Amino acid sequence: MAEMDIEQVVAKLTDKFATGHRLVFWYDDDGEFKDSLDEITKALTGTAAVIELTMGHQVVVKLQLLEAKPSEKFLIYSPEKQPVLEQNHLRDMILYSTTFKADTQEILRQELGLPENMHYFLKTHAAFFGSKARRERFSRYELNSYQEQPELAIMAVVARLDQPLVDFFSILRNVLKVGLVDNQDLNLFAKYGVLNEFWKMVSQEFGFDGPEDSLQLLDLSAALYVTMAFRQMLLPLPTKASELDLSQKSANVQTFMQQFSANIAVDKQDDYASIAEQVWQHIDHAMLFKNVKIDDIAKSDVFKAFDDQLLAWLQAQLELDVAEVKLNGLEIGQFTKQRRETHYGRTDRYTHLYQMMRSAWRLKRMVLISPANTMQALIDDYLKQGYLVDTDYRHFIYDYQQAELPEDYRPVRQLVEKWYVAYLLKYGKAWNDHFDYQKVPSQQLQRNFYKQYVAAQDNRIVVIISDSFRYEVAKELQMQFSQDAQVNNLKMHYMITGLPSVTYMGMPALLPHNQLALEPAKHEVLVDGMSATNVQERQAILQNSNPRSAAYRYKELSGASRDEFREAFANKDIIYIYHNQIDAVGENQGTEDQTFAAAVKAIDELRQLVGRLRTNSINHIYITSDHGYIYRDAKLANDEKIDVQIDEDDWKSARYLVTGREFNNLGIRS
Repeated sequence: MAEMDIEQVVAKLTDKFATGHRLVFWYDDDGEFKDSLDEITKALTGTAAVIELTMGHQVVVKLQLLEAKPSEKFLIYSPEKQPVLEQNHLRDMILYSTTFKADTQEILRQELGLPENMHYFLKTHAAFFGSKARRERFSRYELNSYQEQPELAIMAVVARLDQPLVDFFSILRNVLKVGLVDNQDLNLFAKYGVLNEFWKMVSQEFGFDGPEDSLQLLDLSAALYVTMAFRQMLLPLPTKASELDLSQKSANVQTFMQQFSANIAVDKQDDYASIAEQVWQHIDHAMLFKNVKIDDIAKSDVFKAFDDQLLAWLQAQLELDVAEVKLNGLEIGQFTKQRRETHYGRTDRYTHLYQMMRSAWRLKRMVLISPANTMQALIDDYLKQGYLVDTDYRHFIYDYQQAELPEDYRPVRQLVEKWYVAYLLKYGKAWNDHFDYQKVPSQQLQRNFYKQYVAAQDNRIVVIISDSFRYEVAKELQMQFSQDAQVNNLKMHYMITGLPSVTYMGMPALLPHNQLALEPAKHEVLVDGMSATNVQERQAILQNSNPRSAAYRYKELSGASRDEFREAFANKDIIYIYHNQIDAVGENQGTEDQTFAAAVKAIDELRQLVGRLRTNSINHIYITSDHGYIYRDAKLANDEKIDVQIDEDDWKSARYLVTGREFNNLGIRS
């Protein structure tokens, strides 16, 4: 019982012993203080020993008391009523000793700070207040939130309501999480005498009067979820489902369901969805929703099956020969964005699926555009919008992978692959027909990067070279930087790489030089006769041009302490940082299918690096790349490859051949 404070009980018992009583008998009729006996025993240490008297042990206790020393004092506690005279073997000892009785409800009321009119409530629910832990949890709730219906506070304790204010919707939410069949909270409600009050509240708040059986919570959940679904769709429930219709209390239903749905952010687990799945299996969903139009389904987010239906519909529309469709009055881009704000749309899987569909629709429109017929027009078109084709394809494949390669969406993946390959073939031919390296303006040549962007600067310059960080990925990084209020004077330019467009060509081209020389025998490019295959060699070349230069690998800096990071840039004018996230993944046969995931990680790493540079007062930063890449997710078939015979002196790669011979083979340009 109440710690009654237990200190008050102990104080009164201590007074009894202090006034000369050696034996104090306490018959606790309902055993209300049994759970607190250890605590009382400890508190009376040094004052009196405590003996627990139970039925059948009277003689043993009497002998123990008779054998005790005259100076010893005892509290004899029984969690039962005092036996009738003819069965009470301790009656003679009780007569020459004293008894103790606790007014538990009054002591408890004072301890909990409850008003006098709640005395009867405490007496009625004495079994509940028999636990110290339950009393402590009860005391945490604010009185004004449950005073008119104190049973709610008992429900709150049982349902583990972790907030100071008691409200029925929160209690119900916690009860539902425990389980819809054989619910342990309801069993405890019955044990502590508040079950009827619980169902009265359900009826009062939602108008639900379900059958009295073990499935009552499941029936209640079904009524709440189905009513919410039709409320969102602004449709009446079918007459055959009248037992699920709570529309007369639809405002309360909507409030409760919205709160429950939003609770996922707090719980970190989706009980709302788990219950929805049980409800879906319980109801006759085929009958309930068979006549509901797809535009109406799009208005509701109660059941996961709705999202599956919407995504299947989008996939089916992609297969049709239409450029655009609308769903619930919204274009696909708007609809998928809106849907990602719904309950299931916020989960990782459905976020990726909706983003995947959005990318597919954008790609479908973009691949219809015909390529320009001059080199500069091809460049201008790519800079303006063509890069978005690569972006949308990358996003689609990335989201498809993150959604765990769902088999149900293989048809749309095959469509996207088909569209993208056709686009690459079309534009690849256009570039081969019109590209002329000799006509590229010198300021756009990658080999002039250092001269144009680095050498002419008076400020300290940091150049970050991210291997294979292609143009469209850089555009995404630019967009993210543009949303950062701390980033000023943001600009983006383009340069044309040398051929072949690979690491061993691109890295030397970004260094200061007078001459670049290809050495096929060594499979490298020399910079003014110097090798540039690693960071140390590149730093030496930088220092030949400016002694106050340095070169670092990204990994060296990412793990550096604040002082180490600051020291790396001290007294330096030009710093090159080599970042290798995408190329390291894409060039490895075991990880090449993670190329697009590596692009996401590369963007994140570069943003963090720039943030750290700015924190160290480095404000002039260039991010560039040695080369880009063309990537398709599907593996090349053998009939898509070109077999080339090579000589001993030829330098062959999977995508190019360095040779002095002339080739006129179909599909090869030199």
